[in-house]
Amino acid sequence: MPAATVRLLEPSLRTQQLATFALTAVEGLVALAIADAVNVGPGPALAVLGAVVYGGVAVLAPRRRVAVAV
Repeated sequence: MPAATVRLLEPSLRTQQLATFALTAVEGLVALAIADAVNVGPGPALAVLGAVVYGGVAVLAPRRRVAVAV
């Protein structure tokens, strides 16, 4: 999920790699805190958090025009 999320925002591969690493770390820590607070497993908390973040970025990300060869 983090890699797909970052890909929506950044075209540069090197930046994608670094941003994915950072987003993964942040989402992991936040998911652990959420899991502890609501007494659920960290895996499901991480999955839901990743989906929510991806959905938010997908809705708010600027649209790019893609040239299609005919």
